[in-house]
Parts: sequence; C-alpha cells; structure tokens
Amino acid sequence: MKNMGSVLALLGGVIVTVAGVLAMFKEDVRLVWNMEFSTIQGFVVVAVVLAIMIIILGFLSFTTKHRLLGIIILAASFAGIVVGSTFTDIAMLFSVCGGILLFTVPDKKTVTPKTPVQNKPVRPL
Repeated sequence: MKNMGSVLALLGGVIVTVAGVLAMFKEDVRLVWNMEFSTIQGFVVVAVVLAIMIIILGFLSFTTKHRLLGIIILAASFAGIVVGSTFTDIAMLFSVCGGILLFTVPDKKTVTPKTPVQNKPVRPL
C-alpha cells in the first residue's frame, strides 16, 4: 500500500508538470488553462513547482518516513487544487489519494522472535 501511495503521488505530479509546461510554451494550452480558473500566468508556475515538489516527495516516500511525507503531499496537493485549473484539479486527485494512502498505512513493526524461557536444570538431592 505504501508503494501504491507513492506511485499515485508520482502520477499526479507528472501529469500536472506536463500540463503546466505545455501551458507555459503552447498558446492553445495556455488559453485553456486560463479559461477555467486562473487568469494570471504566474499560477501556472506555482502549480508546476508544487507538482515538482510532489514528484520529489513521492520518490522520497519509497524509502523514508512515509507518514510525514504523506501529510506534506496532501498539503501540496490541496494547494495545487486551489491554484490550478480543472485539469490540474483532476490530476491532483491522484496525489491526494497517494498522500492519504501514505498517511494511513501503518508502520512496519520489527518483530523480534521471542526465545522461550529455559528453566534451569534442577540438581537432584
């Protein structure tokens, strides 16, 4: 489940990054991006920066503290939903689901095998 949360966060970040970069360089995509919610071009840059941050955190969550990174991914995803267009909102839902999975997966507890208590041999009287 932890790996699935990381992959979902990566997927959402990659989709938003591709859409944002296309919106920065292609006029048609920029018009679609601005038509929906954000009318300022700077919001595209903010959404792409948040998506790149989500990609980095998604890669880090494979190996390090997944609960903390899940919370940060959730916060960045909700910020991306606020600043982005409808397409960004839909793509950020992948990151939100990934952040929820990363936060709710329990930590692996290291189980140490218990050695049975050995009774001391009794000396005969």
